[in-house]
Amino acid sequence: YYTEIVLSGGRKELKVPVTIRKHSDAEAPGLFGKGLHRLEFSLTELYLKFRNNQVSSGNYLSESARLTESILLLLDKQELESTDPVIKAGIEDKKCRYELYRAYLSIVDGKNRGMDDSFELILSRKSYFERNNRVFYCAVLYLEALKSRDKKKVEESAGIIRRLYEQDKKEDILLWFLLYMDKRLESSKLQRYEII
Repeated sequence: YYTEIVLSGGRKELKVPVTIRKHSDAEAPGLFGKGLHRLEFSLTELYLKFRNNQVSSGNYLSESARLTESILLLLDKQELESTDPVIKAGIEDKKCRYELYRAYLSIVDGKNRGMDDSFELILSRKSYFERNNRVFYCAVLYLEALKSRDKKKVEESAGIIRRLYEQDKKEDILLWFLLYMDKRLESSKLQRYEII
């Protein structure tokens, strides 16, 4: 089924295309899937409220951290109980995405909540990501630049991400990283519109 969800708030209206399909019995999500979807929805809803100034940045960061930890705990439990290697690989990808997000929240918050270990773990996997998952690799570059706040590091990371994005422009999230990192895109609206 194809549908569209319309989110509106004041003068802004966002239309999100949605594809809905029924799971076969073999892939039914069960309790883990429902719980995970509920937590992911809450995280997305919180972000939209934050972007629409309905939630303070402090509340956004603390509640996002709590939801992210809940998601990671649920994924750990699902991984322990699963015997299917394909499902385990999918869980590992999701865990990695949320570990990256947890590190991002920690850096943005500026508080060390014991999450530097998480960031160090992510850094230890950087070369693996470089070979196997360029989106995660670029996310690590983004986090490194964000954490260091060093102008040279930011420019170097933005250059690598730009090169990877220009090789294959299908990965829109790489463009998102560039919009936040590349000074040329920050200072020139024309370049920003051209690349988009």
